[in-house]
Amino acid sequence: MSHNVCGSVTPATAAPTTPAATPSEGKSNIDAFKKLLGGAEKLQSKSGDVELEKALGKNKYTLFYFSAHWCPPCRAFTPMLTKVYNRLKETRNDFEIVFLSGDNDEHQFKEYFKDMPWLALPYTDRKTKEKLS
Repeated sequence: MSHNVCGSVTPATAAPTTPAATPSEGKSNIDAFKKLLGGAEKLQSKSGDVELEKALGKNKYTLFYFSAHWCPPCRAFTPMLTKVYNRLKETRNDFEIVFLSGDNDEHQFKEYFKDMPWLALPYTDRKTKEKLS
């Protein structure tokens, strides 16, 4: 699910990617993600930055989750998505979720993201987040 405005919910879509069978195919997937993400080279994880190629290069599906700490429907949905994500990760490793924060400040982002098991576009990259919203 993606939320443009709290209470305005639109279905989320997965961005299907072809599993990297050869280095050149994998490179084209990463180039497409870099372009989509405004040239971003890294995503954020709990343990620090992750190179885009390592984070998304072998995925069949990449899902973008637009959410915000201040949005009650988002806060209600995130724990459900977390449970599904964790269950799926037990049996498959061909997808990833990337959180794109609609929070008002970095403190809210950090408070909300700390409970998410997936990756995030760094909060400081507001220009890319706005472009994708």
